[in-house]
Amino acid sequence: MCVRIVASVPNSRGAVTDELDRCPNCQKTLEFQRFNAGFGSEGYVYCGTDATVVTWNSYDPIYSAISDNRHPWLLGSDGRQAVEAALRRCPCGGSFLFVNVPRCPHCGEQLPGLAADPTYYVVLARRIDGDETPIWKPSVT
Repeated sequence: MCVRIVASVPNSRGAVTDELDRCPNCQKTLEFQRFNAGFGSEGYVYCGTDATVVTWNSYDPIYSAISDNRHPWLLGSDGRQAVEAALRRCPCGGSFLFVNVPRCPHCGEQLPGLAADPTYYVVLARRIDGDETPIWKPSVT
């Protein structure tokens, strides 16, 4: 997979790059942004069904209560499961899980190469930002 960087633009959520690639399955062009989750103090998980990624601030009070004030990259398996159980389902009906990898927004193929470095997450299609949209189940809020 060859990635060509088109532009590099810093923003308040961390360093971001606009990139192009091709899906190895359908060969359609993938236009995406890559964010540094650690720099932005963010957690993220991908949907297991479509190309949606959900993100949250690691200082979010609900997340902090669920995670015992641990950053997402420091969570053990029990902490990851607690976060996954507290998240709402994806609008497509899928589940957000830490083991999920990005998916092609055209054919749904898994794109593990885009998740090679867990410090970064990619936005290929829909991003649900926990700072702007409720992401936690009502039972945990």
